[in-house]
Amino acid sequence: MDKICVKDTMLALTDDELESSTREYLRFLREAMVIENEPIEIDELAQAKFQADLASGFEQPVHAAEAKLKTISGLDFGPKEAVEPGAVVCVQGRHFAIGVSTARFFCDGTEMMGISTNAPFYAAIEGLKAGDVAEFNDREFEVRAVY
Repeated sequence: MDKICVKDTMLALTDDELESSTREYLRFLREAMVIENEPIEIDELAQAKFQADLASGFEQPVHAAEAKLKTISGLDFGPKEAVEPGAVVCVQGRHFAIGVSTARFFCDGTEMMGISTNAPFYAAIEGLKAGDVAEFNDREFEVRAVY
């Protein structure tokens, strides 16, 4: 398992997420701006204030993506024997990169996705080793490999 590919792909996915979130946030701010030196109706001023308050909702994904980039950059993707941040885990034929949540991606022809250490599934498998059996959502499963 090429974990450098895993880390690089997770960084690229999250960087794309950051760029998209930033672009949407800036677009929203541009549309909400009051143009100086133009007459402003009271309704327009109230609407601009409302839009500025809404902007914080668009700002949150930017901060979340920045935090994910920092987390991924700080993860040790070296070889692991147990499920922990930086590990790639195979459970029931599905591969998970432990650290932050991501969309599905491929590395060396293997489909996987990132899962957060805050995810309930991570709590069920944390510390397990290859061959260990655990239960999640009333289903028993085996950790087949830890990289």
